[in-house]
Amino acid sequence: MTECDISDTIVAKSDQLNADDLLSGAITVTITDVKRCDDEQPVAVHISGGHQPWKPCKTMRRVLVAAWGKDGSQWVGKSLRLVRDASVVFGGKAVGGIRVEAMSHIAKRIEIYLTESRTKKKLVTIDVLSAPAEPSRVEKYQKRIGELTTQNEIKAAHGRFDAVRAEMSEDEQQAIEAAFAKRLTEIR
Repeated sequence: MTECDISDTIVAKSDQLNADDLLSGAITVTITDVKRCDDEQPVAVHISGGHQPWKPCKTMRRVLVAAWGKDGSQWVGKSLRLVRDASVVFGGKAVGGIRVEAMSHIAKRIEIYLTESRTKKKLVTIDVLSAPAEPSRVEKYQKRIGELTTQNEIKAAHGRFDAVRAEMSEDEQQAIEAAFAKRLTEIR
């Protein structure tokens, strides 16, 4: 039976980083740009690693402002670790969301009470991210894949990936396959 790769069919058609993109674990990224957007999602934080922009919720925007100040242009070059929090509620249902776990350029751990609902505050804790982490193997692949410009380049890179895939975990393999599939759809 010949291989029928369907990984391109599971790539989210989205203009932003989603909680489901972090199912395989936290990512440590560096901010490359900050832009104002529409009223519904007013801030787009562009991040390293070939990821879509992160559009933080109001709670996470409050954390960013408390830690780094209100001028988003001053956040460029700073790093943070983003995690998936399955307990995030939207519309009364736990749907999951992206939370900041740690940040660079803060002197000490941040503990701040922020509004969770009209009648409830929640303690948000942000750890110190002492130095930008070396990109993971997946992030390195994602970056290189994002730089490919033709289908032939992608096929050649995929062939090189096949030669080393046995050295990787299943989660790493899936994340890299998804990056290949996403890039293919982007250049078609």
